[in-house]
Amino acid sequence: MEFTEKVVIFRVGTFRENDCWVRFLSPSRGIVTGFAFGGRKSKRRFCGCLDHLNQVLFRVSSGKRNQYLSLEEGTLLQGFAGLKKDPLKVGMVGNCLRFLEAVHTGEAGSAEACDLVLSMLGGFDGLAGPPSPFFPIIFRIALAFGQGYDLDVVHCASCKAVLQEHAWAGCAIEEGVFLCPSCTGKAGYIRLSWQALAVLHHLRTTEIGKWVDWVPGTSLQRSLYTFADRYIRYHLGVADEENRVVRC
Repeated sequence: MEFTEKVVIFRVGTFRENDCWVRFLSPSRGIVTGFAFGGRKSKRRFCGCLDHLNQVLFRVSSGKRNQYLSLEEGTLLQGFAGLKKDPLKVGMVGNCLRFLEAVHTGEAGSAEACDLVLSMLGGFDGLAGPPSPFFPIIFRIALAFGQGYDLDVVHCASCKAVLQEHAWAGCAIEEGVFLCPSCTGKAGYIRLSWQALAVLHHLRTTEIGKWVDWVPGTSLQRSLYTFADRYIRYHLGVADEENRVVRC
């Protein structure tokens, strides 16, 4: 079997003197590893494309028994040189990609994940100033929405009232819905202000690359962080512990 596809490279390593393994995100196959035999010395087949955070057009074969993916040749599409010059940006992107690897398995949702990553890389590449330290939280919320855990942040799930006409709304984490103050009951929800709801609504309708330098106020940060932690912990089954993404 052979296919040609635009992918995003996460990591590249060497397992023999001239041979490479490449971890990449494919929009149709998810996060996979392929092998570029002779990739370290072949200027014709992989001219300048085998580097992390590159978008590359790969021609891939899998052999008769589908035992592994062999990268036959690659063409560099985008190198994001501006991003790679800034260690802070590279580190923040690495944080987001490690989270993506922890939660994204299989093929479903891979096209959406690829679009999200490319928008993020483009946003950091074109950013003149420092990135927002809050961006990884925004990325995680957007990823959860794109992986099938989207929320209606406009209407109450019970009475259909417009949520932003109220000072706050409650998110029922397990059900994955928002409720207006009249429908929340006494417990079992996270309280979010109308400003936080507006952020979530805007996040659902804009590219993630436009959020790389957005810094919310302290109260809004706390509210969105609590929502992200609880929602992602329950629906995606992962959490942050000592700067590591772990399974709950």
